[in-house]
Amino acid sequence: MTKTHSFSDGVSVRISQVTSLRLGQADIAEDPEAKTGDPYVIATLLWHNQSKAAVELAFLITVRVGADARQAPRVYVDEPDGLTLEPGDSAEFDVGFLVSKADRRQTVIEIADIQDSSRRVSFTGSLT
Repeated sequence: MTKTHSFSDGVSVRISQVTSLRLGQADIAEDPEAKTGDPYVIATLLWHNQSKAAVELAFLITVRVGADARQAPRVYVDEPDGLTLEPGDSAEFDVGFLVSKADRRQTVIEIADIQDSSRRVSFTGSLT
């Protein structure tokens, strides 16, 4: 999953790091049945703007796991609502999802820009 995807406008993204953690008491997950100690992952997304203009990014990120490709609930980490990258700039941000150790072998991370439909990519593979 460390492959870089480049869009036609000069913006690129890659998953630069995957970190395995366990929910703490202060963590907030979308799953109402999530409990302290449940496993989750944080995927760090690295964005680059190699175009000649600033770009605004506002992405919807979905993670599907397991053989049945069910959607993994979010775990809220320090995520920006949007991101503006000036020409030549880079930025990283983290997204968290409840993913069991068994489901990490079959994972799809889908990224779609809600402002520009041409910026859409899926990373498929293992998070182990």
